[in-house]
Amino acid sequence: MKLAYCLNVFNDEGAIRNNISVINRNFYSPPIFVASNGITIDLLPKNVTFKKWGDNQGWQLGALNSCIESIKLAATILKDPEDYNIIFCHDDIYPLNIIKINSLLEELSDYDVILRKHIGKWSNNVPNHPYYMLDGFLFSGRILKKFLAYPTVTNLYTGAEELFGNIIWSMGARVKEVTFDFSKENQLGFGYYPRSIYENV
Repeated sequence: MKLAYCLNVFNDEGAIRNNISVINRNFYSPPIFVASNGITIDLLPKNVTFKKWGDNQGWQLGALNSCIESIKLAATILKDPEDYNIIFCHDDIYPLNIIKINSLLEELSDYDVILRKHIGKWSNNVPNHPYYMLDGFLFSGRILKKFLAYPTVTNLYTGAEELFGNIIWSMGARVKEVTFDFSKENQLGFGYYPRSIYENV
């Protein structure tokens, strides 16, 4: 199974360049699709396709829409998407535990999506709006083109995570839910790096 990567970025060019470097080093330069609602970035590696799709929408709304836009970009370019497993991450979420990530990618033969579900005081977790963390998740190319059906979100009637959860729920995807908690290495094998240490990644 081949691998593709989707990323979003708002205004931190250094973060996205570092993230691309880490991805290329650990996953042998897979196709990478980057969507931004803040900046345009030139002179990226040849395996990277970049799209600036809009302007600043604020933190949660922009993050959600750029997530979906990066996936739509992959859906329009990848040939035979069912041959791919796909990772999505925010610009400041890095592959940290490669063994764990590769092990989870193998599970996409049984699931369409593997993600973290937050269970806590911020989440109602009603059935059609599960609180799925959208900072990083794995999914099968079998459902890649289903994302094309979802238009740009223009307002947040609830949190971005619940809206993202609603999108996944409405697809009828087979979901593996991993319980979320706060730690340096998250439950899918990714790390969150404060911006102050980007230059050391």
